[in-house]
Amino acid sequence: MPALEELASWDIERRADGAVLVRVHSTGRFGRRLPDAVFAFRPGDPQYDFWEHQLQTRREETAVLVDRQPVGSAG
Repeated sequence: MPALEELASWDIERRADGAVLVRVHSTGRFGRRLPDAVFAFRPGDPQYDFWEHQLQTRREETAVLVDRQPVGSAG
């Protein structure tokens, strides 16, 4: 399982049109922060299968974390 800080450095989601959207969060350097990098992958793109797999893996990891929370916990 990836380190928590690695998971927090990017987000992944499926758009309504079926594309997989990946957002890599920018970090601040020298008091400035660049915009996040955003990539969209569609079926047929060379990297689509890789990111589709990442999306499924992220969903499974999130489900495991939710299942591990004690009943009645707020968070």
